[in-house]
Amino acid sequence: MKIGDQVMIPRTDGSQSPGEIIDIDPWDHKFARVKFVVGETFQGHPHPEKDHWRTAYKTVSLDELKPIEV
Repeated sequence: MKIGDQVMIPRTDGSQSPGEIIDIDPWDHKFARVKFVVGETFQGHPHPEKDHWRTAYKTVSLDELKPIEV
């Protein structure tokens, strides 16, 4: 996987959301910084409807990401 790849990102509540790899750890190449739209929940809790469109960022092991076929 590389920067710019579209992936499914694991969420705190156990679901997955589509997102994008924006950075890969330059030292060990095992972790990626990803961005995704928050949606209905954030950090496992309901999120206000007015903020569903906001972008969230998190660091995830590359092993946890699933590529999206485009």
